[in-house]
Amino acid sequence: MILDLARFTAVERPYWEELESVLGKFETDPGLRMSLDQVQRLHYLYERCSADLARLDTFSTEPRLRDFLESLVSRAYSQIHETRARLTLRWKALLRAFPCAFRRRAGAFGLAAGITVFGAAFGWFAIRYDPQAKAVLMPFPGLMEPPQQRVAKEESAKIDRLKGVKATFSAELMTHNIQVAVLALAAGITWGAGTLIVLFDN
Repeated sequence: MILDLARFTAVERPYWEELESVLGKFETDPGLRMSLDQVQRLHYLYERCSADLARLDTFSTEPRLRDFLESLVSRAYSQIHETRARLTLRWKALLRAFPCAFRRRAGAFGLAAGITVFGAAFGWFAIRYDPQAKAVLMPFPGLMEPPQQRVAKEESAKIDRLKGVKATFSAELMTHNIQVAVLALAAGITWGAGTLIVLFDN
């Protein structure tokens, strides 16, 4: 095929530059929205540049021009056939997905709850059977006294014993709960045995 390269380039270059400009906007702003007319124009420019590349493909004396068109067409192809969805949080889908996921794992949740309740029941029976074991099962100084005595002491106190440390105490509680949750998660590598022990102990 005989091709007047100078004339061909002069006629087609405005379309190449227009396509390059559109692609530049996409690369600068990946979330750019286009109207229907703009989408149709982009598709036309892509088809025209692809046809130009096919006509130029056998014209071996202009490798730089062919490389330029190949790059332009591949960039346009990537934009037109992009399947990436915009990242949006769909609350309705989230609210439906969580109950479905919970129902699929209801057995695991029941097992975890059962182990936790069993651990609490074991502690109660152990202390009822041997009150002296309380120091081992619940090694917290504030729990060594009977509940009635602790409540009476709290109500009769003139000074708030947590004054000035309430934020620290709250942070310690949250940190402890997070540590237990992470430990239960990490212990899953023991085929769940470690997680069951953490739940029972906690």
